[in-house]
Amino acid sequence: MNRTLLFAAVLASIAAAQQTNQPTEPPKKARISKSVVSSKGAPIPRAQLRLNGPPTLNDPAVNQSATADDAGKFVINNIEPRRNYQLTAQRPGFVAARYGARSAAATASPPSA
Repeated sequence: MNRTLLFAAVLASIAAAQQTNQPTEPPKKARISKSVVSSKGAPIPRAQLRLNGPPTLNDPAVNQSATADDAGKFVINNIEPRRNYQLTAQRPGFVAARYGARSAAATASPPSA
């Protein structure tokens, strides 16, 4: 009888190991789709945007860029979720602004000049 219980425990362990070793679907990528606007709310056409993130154990540093269209709209695709990023926007004639974590341990902070 003890052998039966031991055998059942081994089978349960094997089944649990097989379940955790099943290939999983890769995490979905994130996307930013917004507009760059002035302090008065007017769109800022052709603003340059840069998304930066530090390297992790498994992934290199992130350095993506985009240019806003004539209506100030921009899109940045294929962003790894669950990482800290900093988004900066600049355009000649405007004060540069940034949003995001100031360090790997910090949370996002509001835009600043």
